[in-house]
Amino acid sequence: MIVGDDHDSNTRFGDVHLVGPDVAATVVMVNGLLRELGIPLSAEIAAPLYAGLSSDTGSFKYRVTSPAAHKFAARLLRTGFRYDLLARALWDTHPAGYLRLLGLMLSRLALEPEAAGGRRLAWTYCTAEEVSSFGVPLEGTGGAVADMVQTAEEAEVAAVCTSGGDGTVRVSLRSGDHVDVSEVAEGLGDGGHRFAAGLTSYSDLPETMALARKALAAWADRHMLERPGAGRPATGQ
Repeated sequence: MIVGDDHDSNTRFGDVHLVGPDVAATVVMVNGLLRELGIPLSAEIAAPLYAGLSSDTGSFKYRVTSPAAHKFAARLLRTGFRYDLLARALWDTHPAGYLRLLGLMLSRLALEPEAAGGRRLAWTYCTAEEVSSFGVPLEGTGGAVADMVQTAEEAEVAAVCTSGGDGTVRVSLRSGDHVDVSEVAEGLGDGGHRFAAGLTSYSDLPETMALARKALAAWADRHMLERPGAGRPATGQ
């Protein structure tokens, strides 16, 4: 089994590992493998590579986006695939049920000013039954909503909890400029990127959030974060 991953927390399962925590996206390593195999870059191959690059960089807005990532994107675009249609499918097309679920979850949004060493936490949740009632696939719900919750200017950290219906709670974490949520998630048995991570809890929702608050506070204590002023910290501070 060949495993490609851009997460530093990869556990090296499988037989052959393409792990590059410093690359912008996993597809960068896939592209290198295709080159080694002598496979030419066609529009049919470039389209999914572009989808992976766009997704892993958050449509090129995450800090992992580098000049090399933009050069790679330009090389992919030169093959002539319809990137506008692909971008719409990725970012601007949602079932009505998803929008209704998003509205419900945003109506539950909670702000905790003292969380994460004063960096502030915005979080919300949904149950497996609610996800099912809106006809939305459970997979992928948390991350997409977490990206939306993370836009709250009053908080540095966002968390979205989704009950799995099997006794688990899946937590998607996002952060802005300071808090390393991958380290927070690793402390609870999972991982991810510095500013986008996730974990699976085997406790109920209240206990899961208690664990998340404790892990965020511990991270802040270890890194001795100064308490910020009002609002989101400025980039580069």
